[in-house]
This record gives sequence, C-alpha cells and structure tokens, in this order.
Amino acid sequence: YFWDRSSHSGAWALTMATSAKAFLNLIKEAASPAKKRLKFDDCDGAAASTGSSSAPSVAAPAAAANAAPGPKAAAPTGGGSGTAHRSGRRQTVTNAPNLAALTKLVVAHDADIRLLMGAASMSFLLEPAGPLGLWLLQTMEAWHAQKPKSGAHPLGPAKCAVAYALFSQLHDMDAAIYAQPEFANFRAYFQGLVGIQDTDSEVTLAVARLTKKKDKVLLKLQPAVGSDLMLHTQAVRKLIVASGGQLLTGSEPKGALVRSLLA
Repeated sequence: YFWDRSSHSGAWALTMATSAKAFLNLIKEAASPAKKRLKFDDCDGAAASTGSSSAPSVAAPAAAANAAPGPKAAAPTGGGSGTAHRSGRRQTVTNAPNLAALTKLVVAHDADIRLLMGAASMSFLLEPAGPLGLWLLQTMEAWHAQKPKSGAHPLGPAKCAVAYALFSQLHDMDAAIYAQPEFANFRAYFQGLVGIQDTDSEVTLAVARLTKKKDKVLLKLQPAVGSDLMLHTQAVRKLIVASGGQLLTGSEPKGALVRSLLA
C-alpha cells in the first residue's frame, strides 16, 4: 500500500496512529500482571489496616467448646488476613474473564495499529558502509559521546541529531538532482533550518541504529503533524532511495507484548 504523507490522508494516518498507540498503552496497563498484583495487595492491605471487626468476646471460648466442629470450622488467625486473602482470590478469579477479553482485544486490533504506525512513518534499510548509513551511525556515536551524566543533552534529543544529519547528507547530494522542483523545494527547506534543534518540532521520531544481525542500518523517520517537513516527505523518500536506501512498506512488526501473547 502507499499513503501520500504530504496530503491530508497522511496527517490523518499520523494522528490516528498516535491515538492508537496511546490506546494500546492503556490496554497494556490494564492487562499488566503488576497491576493485578497491586489490586491484590491493596485488598490485603485494606483488610489488615482495618483489623477484624468481629473481635472475640469473653464468652467466645465457651461457645466454641459447645459447637461441633464442621468441615469449615477452622477460622483463620492474624487479624482478618485470611478473609483478605480469600477476598483477593475471589477478585483475581472474577477478573480472569476481563484479562482474556483484553488479550483478545489487543491481538485483534494490533494489526490495525501497526498498519497505521507503518503509514505514519518512513522506514528504510541502509548499508552500514554506505555514505548515508555510515554518516548516521557516526552521528549517533558522537551524540552518545557528548551525552551528559545528568541534565538535558546540549544538542537536544537524539531525534534532532538524526534528522539534521539525514537532511544535511541529502542536501549535499549531487547538485544535478536538485534541478527538479520538488528537490529544490526541500533544499530551500533545509537551508531555512538554523540549527539542529530546529528539527525538534519537525519530527516526532527519527532513529538510526543497526539491526539485530548488524548487517543493515534501520532508519525510521516520522514527520510531526502540521510540520513543514510533511510538505517534503516525498522528496525525502526519493532522495534516501537514491542514496541506496531500501524503502520498507506495510505494517510495523509485532511488538514484544503481542509476540508474548501469541507464543
């Protein structure tokens, strides 16, 4: 498939992808085992803090002696903690169908969410030894080398360094290619950027890293909604391909959560 990211449909896809990502994060929090355990602990803590409301009276031992012990006559000790644990177990069992429903919901909508995320961003594979791939890797190494132990990075977020390095490399390509109007407009756009931090409002995501096999450089670029960069996404895509980049199309790969649910 192909979505024109410079059109209104591209902006809609990016907006929907951002909302869908937030929705998936909400589902992750609701389905997290840590959250369920937290509810269980809260139940324990509430019962322990209030103590047993039915404290034994003076006549309780005599009544207990006259009563015939039944199969459930043994009462838990510990200030009501046994009641709390039973209540917690009932709550966990009751929430089990909700967990199953959330699991189905995540898996069912994951494909649509990944499709939107793939439409909202551009992804490429580059050769690590190629001019563009090597330049981006060196940029990230330099950014990490200047990263302070605390506080903000002097160059801004990593996305700014990647985006600016990418644009500068594309700007320095063979001048003959800029005879075409769409490329000339992108060149003018880059020349209007004063510095690295100007790209902060232009991109939502810009990542350059080696793949797991370390045989390719994965470049991901997601223009910010309403940014000037959205007007030049087609030119950027063509320039990256002309620099040896392989455009990746289709949905984003499955995340760790969905892979674990499907395992």
